[in-house]
Amino acid sequence: MNSKIVVVVAGLCASSSAWGQGVADAYTLVELQRLDPANPVRPAAINNSGVVVGESIDGSVRVPVVFMPDGVSTELSTPVISDSIRAVDINDEGAILYRASVSEGSPLHVRTAKGVHHELPVPAGYDLSYGIAINSRGDVAGGVFELPDLVDGVPAIWSLTPSGYEVNVLSSLFGKGVSAFSDSGLVGYWGQYSSSGNGDLYDTRTGEVVSHFSGAQFAEAQDINSAGRCVYAFDEGSSDVQTAVSGLVASIYPLGCEDSATPWCETQGQMLGLAINEQDVVVGYANPVLLDNDGWPDGDYGPSTAFVWSEQTSSVRLTDLVIESDLVGWTLSSAVDINDAGWIIGNGNKDGEAAAFLLIPREPCAGDVNRDGAVTPTDFSAWVGAYQSGCD
Repeated sequence: MNSKIVVVVAGLCASSSAWGQGVADAYTLVELQRLDPANPVRPAAINNSGVVVGESIDGSVRVPVVFMPDGVSTELSTPVISDSIRAVDINDEGAILYRASVSEGSPLHVRTAKGVHHELPVPAGYDLSYGIAINSRGDVAGGVFELPDLVDGVPAIWSLTPSGYEVNVLSSLFGKGVSAFSDSGLVGYWGQYSSSGNGDLYDTRTGEVVSHFSGAQFAEAQDINSAGRCVYAFDEGSSDVQTAVSGLVASIYPLGCEDSATPWCETQGQMLGLAINEQDVVVGYANPVLLDNDGWPDGDYGPSTAFVWSEQTSSVRLTDLVIESDLVGWTLSSAVDINDAGWIIGNGNKDGEAAAFLLIPREPCAGDVNRDGAVTPTDFSAWVGAYQSGCD
């Protein structure tokens, strides 16, 4: 079995309050509809109003899409002419960050909630730019590149002003580009493959580096909330992962691992957290190890499965939280974003075809023991079975 592991860590990157209240007891699943029945869709981000942005995929062609909370999809109207446009992020005001094919020159654009389109400038001395996120103020974080080198980018911030967007290249930062951005103005960026990899956060309000993580071969901030809680990905390539993350608040272990004391938890299984909300709930995907009858790894990684994590609940498969009637025909492979109300978006399969989903927290009915959406006599049998198995 491959010993290289990707571990997700929820770290304390700045002073903040206590951790959030955990995850919902149950979710209702809403399918995000396709623009064209033949073309799958892929969500990218959700705001606190439950509006989702993403893309429709037809081979190499990408069409930007907006999904409403009921799953209805609409193509995002843009003035850009390109055969590939992707909606990347949406803020709580409804402003959408989207990018076109790099062959179009400056690929970054913002469509405000009022329908005004802005083209984000490429700074002098650089040829291309990319955007990773737009925050509540409308500022955009990403990076810029010089051709022909599309590997070693430089972090950049585009700030919204009354006259449009202005760009600030953060050339003093150690990293290749911004990989996460919070509403409070914190940015995280890619580490380096070296013995002194890093996971810095930069405060755009003060111009200061507010934290530094070192020790892993590679460290990348996947997402940050306004309180400074961040989700890091580490590619350690060895069993010494816990040493690398010493001092941080909590580690997210592979599904089935109770803590780092279980020997194989430090060397087997992989999972990647993709987003964290203001309640410190993390979502992502995992490839858990397959276990034999003695609880030890047996064979290779299992299939990808979407998970949700909090300090209170640890890692939980989302399929275990969706009401059973909604799950018919579905597998949930990856959760890509979560808003502050706990709404989760992700990718999976329905009846054997690629599909996208929105999970909305559901107030559970106390009598609906088997979570099929109705209280029936079968709930009594389910309760008896749980009672006899020692579940309280």
